[in-house]
Amino acid sequence: MVGKLVASAYRGLSRFVGFVVVASAAALPACAKFTEEPVCRPGERVCESGAARFCDDRGRLSVPEICPQGTECVAGTCRSACGNACRPGERRCSPAGPQTCERAALDGCGAWGEPDPCGIGERCVDGTCRTSCPVQCDAGQTRCVGPDAFVTCDTSDACPKWVDWQGCPPDPEGGIQICTGGLCHSQGSCADQCREGEVVCLTEVQSQLCARTAEGCLDWAVPLDCPVEERCVEGRGCGAVCQDECAIGELRCEGRGRQACVRGPDGCTAWGAIEACPGECVQGECAEICQPECREGTRRCGPEGGVEACEPGDDCPVWGEETPCPPGQSCAGEGVCGTCDPGAVERQGCGNCGTQERTCGADRQWTPWGACSGEGECVAGAEEACGRCGVRRCGMDCRFSACEGEGVCAPGETRACGNCGRETCQAQCQWGGCDGQGVCSPGQVGDCNECGHRGCTGQCTWEGCGNGDGTLFRRCRDCGWQFCCPNGDWCNCAAHYACGAGSCTADGFCR
Repeated sequence: MVGKLVASAYRGLSRFVGFVVVASAAALPACAKFTEEPVCRPGERVCESGAARFCDDRGRLSVPEICPQGTECVAGTCRSACGNACRPGERRCSPAGPQTCERAALDGCGAWGEPDPCGIGERCVDGTCRTSCPVQCDAGQTRCVGPDAFVTCDTSDACPKWVDWQGCPPDPEGGIQICTGGLCHSQGSCADQCREGEVVCLTEVQSQLCARTAEGCLDWAVPLDCPVEERCVEGRGCGAVCQDECAIGELRCEGRGRQACVRGPDGCTAWGAIEACPGECVQGECAEICQPECREGTRRCGPEGGVEACEPGDDCPVWGEETPCPPGQSCAGEGVCGTCDPGAVERQGCGNCGTQERTCGADRQWTPWGACSGEGECVAGAEEACGRCGVRRCGMDCRFSACEGEGVCAPGETRACGNCGRETCQAQCQWGGCDGQGVCSPGQVGDCNECGHRGCTGQCTWEGCGNGDGTLFRRCRDCGWQFCCPNGDWCNCAAHYACGAGSCTADGFCR
């Protein structure tokens, strides 16, 4: 009987399942079966003293592969020793506040640190405490803060705020002016501006009630401070603030684990602690990871010299029963029955997605495997840090992916913030708090002394007190007036207006 191996097309397989390609060079008489007895099942992988070994198609174990640092041998393959541990620097939200993944001193794997509770009025979002804007207003809008003063809406920052508290000036016709509808008017003219009993926020810790003024109209009253540990909520006033994040009983996947919705100490719902799944999380439920013995459709040589085919199995692909080769033939390569033809070539996977070859010699014996070539840059499944606190992963083609999960800045980097302040990028590649701020914003104008004004410098500090253009005045005593002096205080009262009877003295009295 004359046997001949049929040439098989090269197909790339992962480093976890070896493969062989046989190219026939000539037709020869049938060879005898291999005389050496196998010691293992071809394709099988084992761990010995922490090193990985695989069984070649002749049933011989390979040279031990020592697993790199940070990995361990599992089922004959080097894998990460940290399993489902978190990555150092990673952040998450827990019911008690944000948590940061820290590197454990004992084994070097990631472990979640102690929660850092958020401040009053804050909630954890993506591992960071954040606040919501307590005030809603439009740029340039004004609002009364009592009977004789008003404030203006400033939208230059991320959250709008009421600023520039100003009192109403004297009525040019005599008497005083009152605030109504955010503007100063003469006494006797007003209109309702709100609904009686309505509450709004002036700041995060101050509320205003809609009440009837001395003129008989509804307008916003003088602000009231919120009690300690309470915050103002638009439309409700001062009180405890929290929002439901989820529905009780709801489940979700988070990283490699799952979370359940629980009720927090503030009475609102929040996502609970992450429960690690032994396998993977699918739609909020833990599921086992399939560990296939082989890839469906592949074949290999069995321990008795026959052929085994990969079958679907119940949950994962498994090797089926061995089928004997025809008489005079033996199994070789990718589960092909035949004989070794001189000049034939076999190829199999090796190293990091590489290949190696061997040829059939004139003695009808395979030569040793050649050097591994065409390897990738990394071990499939490995991870390493990159960029701004990011991580890149090695794919099944043994090449790294793009850097993922990077932060917003580089540790130690600084930038301007707030009122002439600086913020520094932390070790987790996130911006820290704004430090070194001044007392005002450049260009801001504020009141000083009795009637003066002062401006904010480019260094966020107040200039000296002045009287502006010097035209500000008010009526004093019986018939006098007084101007605002250069130091921001009222000058002496001087005669100006006519008396109904008698004359006006130099110091403003009618005599």
